[in-house]
This record gives sequence, structure tokens and C-alpha cells, in this order.
Amino acid sequence: MRLWTIEPAASVDDPRWQERPIWRRVVVRADSAAAARVVAAELERREGMPSDGNGSASFRSGFEDEKLYWVKPAAAGPETDANDGEGPGIVAAEPSDSAAGVHSEP
Repeated sequence: MRLWTIEPAASVDDPRWQERPIWRRVVVRADSAAAARVVAAELERREGMPSDGNGSASFRSGFEDEKLYWVKPAAAGPETDANDGEGPGIVAAEPSDSAAGVHSEP
């Protein structure tokens, strides 16, 4: 299974963040970039989404929005395509505490 790096694509003042936590960098083990987004979404489910008082049972992670986060294969190395039998999962996650590390262009 391949490793994928997920990093912010939008600036911290982009309204699409909608008070979601911003992660500086997340490394995920998954079969595809799309699957990596789904796995990373577990981080936001754990953190809990803020409620704006309009109650909704639906959940949409910021990781699912390609305008908020980029997904790319992790840097080449022996661990980036390991077939060690491990399933999908979060390998590393760095929360962002400021605008540092947040990109504004591809």
C-alpha cells in the first residue's frame, strides 16, 4: 500500500475552512489519493466538528475538498510502497498552529 502526503492548498483565511482544524501535513497509507482523503478524514471525526447551531447529521471533512488540501505520493523511498500487509491508516499528522506551512498556490 502506498504512502500519501496531504498538505493544505488554501490560505488560512479561506472561508472554505469553516472553522475546521487545519493540518500542516498528514501522511496516510492508502491504495489511492482518493482513499487517502477518506482515511485522513478520520482526524476531523476524532476532533469533532464545531456546531453553528443549524444542526446537521451530515459530515464532510476538509480533506475531501481538493481546494483545501493537496494529495500527492510521499517522497520516494522504500517505505512509500510497502507491501507489509498493513491496511489503510494515518502514519503521521502535524496540526498547524499558524499560517506557517499553509500554501496559497499549487
